[in-house]
Amino acid sequence: MKNPISLTVRLLHFAPNPKLLKPIDDEDLIQAVRSFKNQRRRINYSLLKDNLHGSLHKIALSTAHSMLFVPLEEILFFKAEGSYTHVFLNNKNSILTSKNLKYYEEILSQDMHFYRCHRSYLININYLSAYIKSDGGYLKIDQHTISVSADKIAFILDRFRS
Repeated sequence: MKNPISLTVRLLHFAPNPKLLKPIDDEDLIQAVRSFKNQRRRINYSLLKDNLHGSLHKIALSTAHSMLFVPLEEILFFKAEGSYTHVFLNNKNSILTSKNLKYYEEILSQDMHFYRCHRSYLININYLSAYIKSDGGYLKIDQHTISVSADKIAFILDRFRS
C-alpha cells in the first residue's frame, strides 16, 4: 500500500492551483508560479475572446474581498480614484474596485455604450441625461455631475445628432 501522505503531496502538485508545502522546494515554487501565470492568461484570453465576439454582457469587478459579476447595463459610470476605480450602478450603489480606470477602458473599448469623456471618467452613454454648457461644461448622469474634456464633448454631441 502506498503512503497516503506522499500520494496527497503528489495530488497537490497536479491540482489546478498547486499548493506549496514547507519546506518550499525551488522547483515547486517555479512550477506553481508558471501554473498561476498560465491560468491567468487563460482567463484573460477567454474574457478578451468574449469581448471581441460581442458576447460580453457582464463585467468582473475585483474588490478587496471578492469578484463581482455585474451586467453592463446596470453601470452608470466608472470614476478613477488613483489606482482604484469607483463603479456607480443604476441602483444607487457604488463599488470600489482594485483595478485602475484604464483596465476597464481597455475591456470596454469595443462597447459603443461606454466612452472615456475625461481622464477620470468612463461613462455609459445610455444614462447620459444632460450636457450643461456653463462652468466649462459638464455632463449629468442620474444625479451625478461628470467632468468632460473640451475635446471630447464634440464626439458625444455628434453621437446624439446622428
